[in-house]
Amino acid sequence: DPQPAWLWMEVPNEIYEAVREIFPHSKPPFRARPFDVQLIGGMVLYQRKIAEMKTGEGKTIVAPLATYLATLEGKKVHVVTVNDYLVQRDRDWTYPYFRALGLTVGAIHPMHMQDEDEKRRMYMCDIVYGTTAEFGFDYLRDNMKRSVDMQVQRVREFAIVDEVDSILIDEARTPLIISGLAHEDVPRYELAEQLARHLVDVQKPWTKADEAVEECKKQIKGTEGDIRNARDKGAIAPLQQKLQSLKADLPRLEAERGRHTQYFEVERDRKQAHLTHNGIAEAQKKAGIGSFYVGENIDVPHLLEQALRAHAVYERDRDYVVVPVPDQQTGRSDPGIVIVDTNTGRPMVGRQWSDGLHQAIEAKEGVRIKQETQTVASITIQNFFKMYKALAGMTGTADTEAQEFHDIYKLDVVSIPTNVPVRRVDFDDTVYLVKKDKWGAIVEEIKAFNDVGRPVLVGTTSVEKSEMLSKLLTSKHGVKHEVLNAKQHEREAHIVENAGQLGAVMIATNMAG
Repeated sequence: DPQPAWLWMEVPNEIYEAVREIFPHSKPPFRARPFDVQLIGGMVLYQRKIAEMKTGEGKTIVAPLATYLATLEGKKVHVVTVNDYLVQRDRDWTYPYFRALGLTVGAIHPMHMQDEDEKRRMYMCDIVYGTTAEFGFDYLRDNMKRSVDMQVQRVREFAIVDEVDSILIDEARTPLIISGLAHEDVPRYELAEQLARHLVDVQKPWTKADEAVEECKKQIKGTEGDIRNARDKGAIAPLQQKLQSLKADLPRLEAERGRHTQYFEVERDRKQAHLTHNGIAEAQKKAGIGSFYVGENIDVPHLLEQALRAHAVYERDRDYVVVPVPDQQTGRSDPGIVIVDTNTGRPMVGRQWSDGLHQAIEAKEGVRIKQETQTVASITIQNFFKMYKALAGMTGTADTEAQEFHDIYKLDVVSIPTNVPVRRVDFDDTVYLVKKDKWGAIVEEIKAFNDVGRPVLVGTTSVEKSEMLSKLLTSKHGVKHEVLNAKQHEREAHIVENAGQLGAVMIATNMAG
């Protein structure tokens, strides 16, 4: 194994002096001492608090400072970052520093990238870098081992969490779940899928009428708001007339909706769908089954409700993507369903929804149906981090959640100023009444910046929106750009490397860091 360059290369002082002269404000590796604010950040972390430091203030350097102090007390430190790319990058960056201090540093990755022996070796290091999910899953897997010698993680002493608000607050109640196969026989997913399609079809008239009712209610609310906020008193009379006519129209629309049959109800906010009495009767008739509630048909209503959720609530390219998934046994890649993480827009390979929902979506998309699973071990992210003897964290935005951090984790937030005064200009939000205008304005803005060669980063909330914006940019101005979302997971490091070049445009689904 050849030694890395920094181990055998002596750099003469004259070279250092020359570089310093050319770059008086030089970046590492010429500047050997951390900034004062970074030292303060290290102290805050060591005191088991949350350091609020703006993006770009060098949190990557702050964590090792606190880590070193903790290792002097003989503690094992876990540094938690947001994705696998950062885990490896940060570990490689800090390796020379820790090695010079006589410490070992490791990185843990998901099971398909690292076998158990390697993981065990990594956990023996003084400092371990990893993602939340991987630390959590290793803990769950350890719990299922037959003996202590087989466990990999063993101790949870001190955790330093990067982007702490995203992990400990936004995703705190996300459960990490390990599942096993649920049953021997294969339930009738295809039947449920056919029935769900049929019910969605026959409910179309009701759905259309219901949309009209909801639109009318929305307009009533909007008009009431306009009346409340009207500055010009003369505008109130026509608004009130509009409100009266809308209110008079509502019973007609509701009656129109009442003429159609509702076969199932959808609760979008809870991502649920439930059959109505009519829906059960219609499905029984269509399936040619006397009753769902006797004998071996008892599982059909549950399967049908899951199939309805798959059709009415879960959308392709928003909640999940259809991509080639390698089969672990054969190594062949077939199209499969990969869940998209709602918080980060990242693909969660190897995870599946429980309770037959995943299979219902596979049936809807016509891909091979995997066997159903049941939960074998589970823990929420919040409960996992509460098991550490000590906890600290860093983020760019924690002040707003300071109370929550204190109540849930007994963590205080310390705001640390920037090294030099902030030169960034924060503009006010711009609000558009119509989506079309908003997207038009975004495209024009990107074009204006791109024309003068300034790099642009555009954050979107879903895969679907990032692709829509990409199409708009191409069709309207032909602006060259990269899209980074759940589908480009493999090329991520390459895309990130080239962001920020002259005139580079990058569209990304929301990501931490």
